[in-house]
Amino acid sequence: MRDNVVELYPDRPPLGQYIRVGTTGHVQLETLLESGRLPIERAVVDGAMVVAQASLIKALRECGRELVLETGVAELSSLGRYESVVRKSAWAVAGRPLTLADFEGSGGDERLFKIASCAVDNGFHTVLSPSHVLSNASDPAFGVDRRCCERLREILDSIGGSGIAIDYELLITNHVLRDDAQRAILIGGLCGLPFDNLWVRTSGFGAEATPIGVRRYVAALRDFIALGRPIVADGVAGLAGLAALAFGAAGALGHGVGVLERFDAASWNRAPKARKGGGQAIRALVPALDRQLTLKQFNAVTAASGGRALISCNDRRCCKRGLDDTFNDPKGHYLWRRKTQLDALSRVPEARRAEHFISQDLAQAERYARMLSRLKINDLETQQLISRESDRLFKLHQVLENFHMHENTGERALTPPVRRSANSRFAQGSR
Repeated sequence: MRDNVVELYPDRPPLGQYIRVGTTGHVQLETLLESGRLPIERAVVDGAMVVAQASLIKALRECGRELVLETGVAELSSLGRYESVVRKSAWAVAGRPLTLADFEGSGGDERLFKIASCAVDNGFHTVLSPSHVLSNASDPAFGVDRRCCERLREILDSIGGSGIAIDYELLITNHVLRDDAQRAILIGGLCGLPFDNLWVRTSGFGAEATPIGVRRYVAALRDFIALGRPIVADGVAGLAGLAALAFGAAGALGHGVGVLERFDAASWNRAPKARKGGGQAIRALVPALDRQLTLKQFNAVTAASGGRALISCNDRRCCKRGLDDTFNDPKGHYLWRRKTQLDALSRVPEARRAEHFISQDLAQAERYARMLSRLKINDLETQQLISRESDRLFKLHQVLENFHMHENTGERALTPPVRRSANSRFAQGSR
């Protein structure tokens, strides 16, 4: 009887989300995990933070979450970033950025061995292959990165890490991504390499992209489907990221907890400016507005008649006490709301996701933003911000609706499966 059944909507893995732990806030994430309130399946840990975040890494591994090692080679190779915390990586060079020569010959093998050993020793399931930000498809770094991917696979296999996957991280500018000829060169160069998933991190693009920018990003990213590998849209979140998933350009998103929702390498080749005192203001996500607001901005909205009802989190599984809980636990709120967005879209059959995204997710956000923009908010800066977002969402709805009507989005990017076991010393029980 099974042979006579035609599956109109075959089962596919739910859309994925990779959360970059970052350099701070890991204690809060571990608290959420131990409280049963960390709704993530995959975590990306910077190589420089493996020691400092050992407790979180152990807890995530014991809970069956996928652990991905970020080598940070792109940052270590950039004048403006190598003096940050990434310099603590075991494969960094003291006092200067990495060069392409550092990945050649025996010295290059030694550096890759340190990366592979870190993955094996700490029970990682996946390693992001060392990559550089490419200025164009003919950048010499592209050839070096491809050799690193091949050699890293050989080294992992030789030291007991044959079960550890390699994902390829392609870092390019928005200009390169949208260039037909350069995309073709990149796709050709990636064919045959020993990696599972392709991560595309695009400088100049992110959660707050313009409507035209989102459409062009989705159309260009779809070309990489030809590789036959799952695609991760890295450094993207919000409706821009959901659009990439809904239109089948990617099968997963990668971003931080309220940060790293946009990638911009424009300043990476300039010496860093001296930091001024003071940290970033605490922000909380407003999904209906497709952005995060500071406490001051929240207060400005709630002070307006009808504002509190519109801006409060109404999901009692997330914030039982509404707005009070949102700012008491902004990370937990952020993770839960991002997860529920992906889960809702995952439940929609693939062939209908673009239509559902436009008529439900995007239309609802546009409607709420329009209502917020009509409030009499006394703080002019907040009022102007909400008005701009309302206008952006209105135009995004129009642009993507037209895109859906006229573009053939038949073939879709594969969704990366969650990898929960690795052929490491932890899996083998020898540590």
